[in-house]
Amino acid sequence: MRDALRTFEERAPEIVFEWNDQPTGAKGWVVINSLRGGAAGGGTRMRKGLDRREVESLAKTMEVKFSVCGPPIGGAKSGIDFDPADPRKNAVLDRWYKAVMPLLKTYYGTGGDLNVDELHDVIPITERYGLRHPQEGVVNGHIGTQEDVKLQAIQQLRTGVSKIVDDPAYVPVSGKYAVADMITGWGVAESVRHFYRVYGGAENGKPASPAGRRVAHRWVTAGGLLTCCPPHAAVQRTGTAPSAWGAPRAARPPPSKTRRRRAPRARGVARSRVKPVTAAGRPLHGGGVQEP
Repeated sequence: MRDALRTFEERAPEIVFEWNDQPTGAKGWVVINSLRGGAAGGGTRMRKGLDRREVESLAKTMEVKFSVCGPPIGGAKSGIDFDPADPRKNAVLDRWYKAVMPLLKTYYGTGGDLNVDELHDVIPITERYGLRHPQEGVVNGHIGTQEDVKLQAIQQLRTGVSKIVDDPAYVPVSGKYAVADMITGWGVAESVRHFYRVYGGAENGKPASPAGRRVAHRWVTAGGLLTCCPPHAAVQRTGTAPSAWGAPRAARPPPSKTRRRRAPRARGVARSRVKPVTAAGRPLHGGGVQEP
């Protein structure tokens, strides 16, 4: 297994697109690890100091994610080395998406990631350049050539991802949060809760900043349960949480305080603190922050 993982990590990606922005000096990469299933997907991130190796690592992580969760396509990622606090950010993103538009129309689908918001950045810019949805490339490359099937899939994406949620059972303020906001916050919250269910301890009062995204950027404790604000999609004050299909379910009880017993260690031997690395010995995700 380790040998297979090392081979996977060391294999060169199938496609690497490099971009240099003359007005600002920003650099960007689209890394497509493979076009398995005819397409590849992965979000767009921006941070100062990002490099190609980080994007390659994240593209491989996306391929593992799709292998486990589906759909059966290749992993990809886009990354721009530029300060997101710079007032020229929007202009950089505009030129970036114009440059990568041929990929987005053919076999690559993207979305938001670190410092890039899907609803406020990705969709408005790509629509101006004629893209019906940021995942149009995945639809074209993976689903095939039947136009009616592709149009239905794209329409469902356009409607579902941006749909504003009005039901107060799922959001703190009706008409403010979209499905894209809710599902991101819910996924992050469930990942944190699962960690404490496996390793013990309580999630109450644990602050977190999941990749600095606009959504799920602050955690607070309410009623003894972890609550994600915004959006209110993780665990609500009422003690219910949305399931993967959107239907409410009873919130799980707080995890047991009984911790797993550690194996005895020799006196005088300090516990090591090992940073997570891949099988090839590289820092996990190339030093970047990967959102769950």
